[in-house]
Formats: sequence, C-alpha cells, structure tokens
Amino acid sequence: MSMLKPNTLVLTRYLYIKDEVEAALLVSLLEQDREQSLFWAYELYYSGFCEELFEFLWIIYFDFFASLNPSFEVYFLKKEKEWKQESNAIFVAIIIENLLIRPFNSDVYILRNSQYSKSDPVSDNLKKWIKNNDYSSLANFILHINNSESLEQIYDKTINEFESIYGDLQKEKRIKQFKSIVKRKQTLSKHILLSRVMSLFINNTPKGRNLYMHVEPCEIVLYETCDDPEIKPYRLLNKVCLFGTNDHAQLHLFSLARALVKNLTELYHNDWLFYASFSPIWLSRIQQHGGSCEYEATKVIFQNEDQEELFYNKYNYETDEQSMELKQKTIPEIGLEQPTDILCHFQNKYNKNGLTIIYKN
Repeated sequence: MSMLKPNTLVLTRYLYIKDEVEAALLVSLLEQDREQSLFWAYELYYSGFCEELFEFLWIIYFDFFASLNPSFEVYFLKKEKEWKQESNAIFVAIIIENLLIRPFNSDVYILRNSQYSKSDPVSDNLKKWIKNNDYSSLANFILHINNSESLEQIYDKTINEFESIYGDLQKEKRIKQFKSIVKRKQTLSKHILLSRVMSLFINNTPKGRNLYMHVEPCEIVLYETCDDPEIKPYRLLNKVCLFGTNDHAQLHLFSLARALVKNLTELYHNDWLFYASFSPIWLSRIQQHGGSCEYEATKVIFQNEDQEELFYNKYNYETDEQSMELKQKTIPEIGLEQPTDILCHFQNKYNKNGLTIIYKN
C-alpha cells in the first residue's frame, strides 16, 4: 500500500522511521490535522529529504487533490520554483496549509494501489470503459501502457470520447496543461494521466476554491531542529518528539520497512546510528566527527576515540533508556488486525468526495 516502496529502514533526525513519517504525513493531511501535518513534513525536511518531500507532496496531490483542485497545480509549481530559488523552509508550510483547506478524494490512490491482471489492454476499448464507468480497466491500461502510443495521444483520445458524451471540454487547453506538467514531472507521467482521466468523470463536481493561505515565518520556528546545548542529549527526544507516527491508528494500512527487520526494538537500542546515517542530517554529523559507515557490518566507525567521544557527547540519545511512552511515538506497536480489504477500508474512510471505485482483486 505504500506510495514509496520500502527497501531499507531509515531513521530520521529525531529517530522516527522515515516511511512511517511519510505515512503519518499522508494520514494527517487526510484527517485535516494541521499540527501533525506540519510536524511530519518538517521532520522529513529537516532530516535532509527536502527534494524528496516535495516529490512526495506531488504524489499526494495527484492521488488525492488534483481532480477536485486542478488550479492548485499552477500554484504548487510556482511555490516549488520559489523554494528552489530561495531554499526557504517556509514553502513547506505554505503547501501543507493550502492542501489542508482543500477537498479531496482517494479515487486515484485506490486505483493505483489495486491489483490488476497482466493482460495488455488496448486503447480501442476506451469508449466502452468510459461508457461503463469501468475505472479499473482504464487504470490498468494507463498504468501499464507499453505500446507505441504516447500518453498525450491517449489523453487526446480519452477527451474525444468524453466530448462525444458530454460536449466541449476545452481539449486544446487540457492537452497543453498536461504536456506542461508532464515535462516538469516526467517520473509521474502515468500517475498524472490517470489523475487527469479520473477528473473527467467528475468534471461537473464543484471544485475547491482559489483561496490561498499565508504563512508567517514565526509559525514554523517550532519545527526547526533543536540544538540547544543546555538540553542533555538523552533528554532531547522527550522534548522534541511531539507526536507519534501511529497517533491516528492507520499505520497498519501501509507496507512498511519495519517488516524487513527481525527485531525493531533491538535495532532502535543498539544500531540506531547506522540506520540514522541514511538521513542526510545524521550522515553530515557523522562525517563532521571523522566517522564513516561500514555497510556490510552495519556499523558507524570513527577515526579515533576523541572524535567519537565528541560525537556522543552531542548526540548520544541513549535510546535503550528512553521511556515506553517515547518509544510508542517513534517505534510504535502496530495492531496485527487488518481490514479484510484494505482499499475498501481506505475508500470508506477517505473517499466521501469521490467515485465508488470497483477494482480488481
């Protein structure tokens, strides 16, 4: 179910599990939980995953927000460009705040995560799929295109079919906008096409307003990395870990990197620094103190004892001595019980503004 498939476990600046922070960010946005949405976004940002965070927010946008908020795309592109020019963390809050006030549905997310047959559908069936509201076949076709037709040609054909039913849909404008966004987000091209096609099914549904929230710099100070020398390292996590990744009790809906680990608690107690080294902030700290990672041995090695001592004087969080309350925030236990159909559960909870998606098992 994960939008970013896990391949290894990574710990963030405050020793949360990275893909669980991503899941918590998504769920917090869907729950319209402002404080947690901002907290999780900045946990990723200040861990050093800046570019990756913006790409993740684009995935969330196309999965949940694009069909009901098409005009937000231009705004998002503009703010992302400004962030690249200024490297100002405030643009993260600007995007988050403006997603929180917008309607969403989970149509595209559900279709992207459905299981499909390995058949090779052809675009000749577009008319039938559209007429029958066969979203699954459309999604299967779009997500597994491997013929010579370009995505633009397929989008053109699709609009033609919709126009034959619903009348003029400003095809030239839609194609131009599609080409523009795909040029900027090529790795998401099929995702974008699926989002565009699904939006045609709800073309007459009221869209989100062109209202944009303003953010003051003082509003994001709370999320900056705490490096107060007056706070003992072993006390830091209790001060800065404001929320738990499973506070909304939805982590069981996702495929997570913890499944790759035999003993998560032991890893957190004894090997946390190695897994934190996959976060840019921690790798930089290690290297500044003459350290390096031995990946085969899954250890961090320092050039000399003096450098190692300096490092741990600053950053020894003593994870094995932390309270159970703190660990339930950073490495929470996740209930074993799952809905018999995870996507149906997700649809029932988060798709009040969407279509009734019938997907293939």
